[in-house]
Amino acid sequence: MLKLKNNEYQIKYTQIDIRERMYQGDSVVTLIIHTEFYPEVYNDSIIYGDIEINVDLKDIFSLKDLEDKQYHGDIGKVSFSICNQGIWESSCISQFSISFGKLQNRMLDIKLESCECYLEDKGRLVSLYTTSNQELDKVFDLDSFYHFDIKKEIGKSSISRYFVK
Repeated sequence: MLKLKNNEYQIKYTQIDIRERMYQGDSVVTLIIHTEFYPEVYNDSIIYGDIEINVDLKDIFSLKDLEDKQYHGDIGKVSFSICNQGIWESSCISQFSISFGKLQNRMLDIKLESCECYLEDKGRLVSLYTTSNQELDKVFDLDSFYHFDIKKEIGKSSISRYFVK
């Protein structure tokens, strides 16, 4: 279920990717949750678009650590890209609450609440990517991922991407 400004929309999909990085010796995980929704007509306007949620977390070291967690306040950002009659509008908020329920077969229960949005869905965990290639297996449990990665060199950095089993 998705509600934006009291209007309901049907969700096409919700995809979750994880970005892991080392910051001042600590592992920081950013959940990148992307939700796209189908067009609906409100006030004689066709409205559709997507939402991207970025949540920065320091207490996640495996996929199982995501279960039954709640976060609120200034924990990241929610970006809205809404097409209203062919005109794209973008906005962001930083104050919101998000909770995660059970993780089962790569699907994680998600609930987001803010003054502008209510989202309740199951998101599909897709991948983890990192530039912390040397330290990754020391700070994150990779048992839930396939044992091979896709590497991409960008300048002096190497980005590895692992896909969820």
